[in-house]
Amino acid sequence: MQSAIFNYLGNNRFFFQTLLSENGDKQFIYKMNCLLDQLFKKLYTNTSDHILQALPSDYTIELLTSSLVSIIDHWLQKANPETPSDVAKILIQSRLFAVYQPA
Repeated sequence: MQSAIFNYLGNNRFFFQTLLSENGDKQFIYKMNCLLDQLFKKLYTNTSDHILQALPSDYTIELLTSSLVSIIDHWLQKANPETPSDVAKILIQSRLFAVYQPA
């Protein structure tokens, strides 16, 4: 499923590059952040994962949302980007790697 999202983004790369650029549509970025915020709030409230519960929910959700948007933007702006499948794996690995970092 993750790579399907990145396939869509990759197939519409120029469109999303434009929207996420410095001169892009700030309303689009705001709505995308709101959508992700809602998604992560739902995930957060439906989990008993002690790792997610270790931080206050507003910080956890902000970390997840901002890092996802940042990774997508970075990937879209690259001249020679990874494949959608590879960037989905990078995203998953980055989340797993973050879980095991010492406090």
